[in-house]
Amino acid sequence: QVEHMNPFNTMIVPKQFRGFKLDELFANQDKLVTGYDLYNTMRNIVRPYLKSGNPVKGSQHTAGIPSWSYNLLSDQVPDDRTCEDAKIPVDFCPCLEERTDLMPY
Repeated sequence: QVEHMNPFNTMIVPKQFRGFKLDELFANQDKLVTGYDLYNTMRNIVRPYLKSGNPVKGSQHTAGIPSWSYNLLSDQVPDDRTCEDAKIPVDFCPCLEERTDLMPY
């Protein structure tokens, strides 16, 4: 029953993206990451950049990305992130210490 609360996620980085700093991605392994974090990361990968290397500014490029989500390539997810912080409903929370409905008493 754990799989429906904590689906398997994997990210394969193509060779042409090896220029990215992948330290943060590796640091975020085995942490509480959601689909919103993956969405934030993918949106930032496809975000248009100027020739100077700076991202194009404008709300249309960041619209729809929750402010509480993390870009897994540039942000480090906190070790103590809770399901409440990640906006995961209690019924789908994989953190057993946060679940009161699974307690034996």
